[in-house]
Amino acid sequence: MTTLVSCDIMRLTEVVNTNRRKVFEMDELLKNMNPEKRDRIINASLEEFGNNTFDKASTNNIVKNAGISKGLLFHYFENKKGLRDYLEKYVIKTVISTLQNELDWEETDFFNRLKQIALIKGRLTYRFPYIFKFFTSLIESMDYDALLKYREDFAPGLMEKIYTHNIDYTKFKAGLDMEKTMKIINWVIEKYSLDLLDTLKKTKGTWDYPKINQEFEEYMDILREAFYR
Repeated sequence: MTTLVSCDIMRLTEVVNTNRRKVFEMDELLKNMNPEKRDRIINASLEEFGNNTFDKASTNNIVKNAGISKGLLFHYFENKKGLRDYLEKYVIKTVISTLQNELDWEETDFFNRLKQIALIKGRLTYRFPYIFKFFTSLIESMDYDALLKYREDFAPGLMEKIYTHNIDYTKFKAGLDMEKTMKIINWVIEKYSLDLLDTLKKTKGTWDYPKINQEFEEYMDILREAFYR
């Protein structure tokens, strides 16, 4: 059994490394494309694959919504599978690199760290409205162990670092069930994020970041009052 697991991990590693090389090659190719057109293609693809299974996803819908020809799409992506594979790596790389580069790693307050993550997620969603819907479908379609291996290959230890690096947990009240506390906090943040996305889709306008920042801080103050000493 151990041998079989090791072989599976080796095969997965080979696939990830091969796909990373393909992503790098496509990224280099796409660098020459107009950024606005590139985002249109990525957004149309994220929407189509986020709302449909692979078999039901239509490249006709993608080129229509992106406002490009099918010939141009397949100039950059060999076929539908090549496009889907690229999106997987692109989304994971984009989310991870954005978190790594934009988080303030010197922050010690847990709720301020969460606020940073939520605002980063908001900025990503504004640029790519369907990025997290696609990300969710990706998570649901992958084996959990394979997903963990996949994530760790791109950014070893990142998730643990996000929630622990320089964070002062002595601020929390003594005796709390921290697992349940984390669930409650995450529920609040996820619901707030969903409400923001729903508002963006309905209004089709720009986000008022000062207002969002103020509202989110008010929620964080309530959570601090509930869980901090």
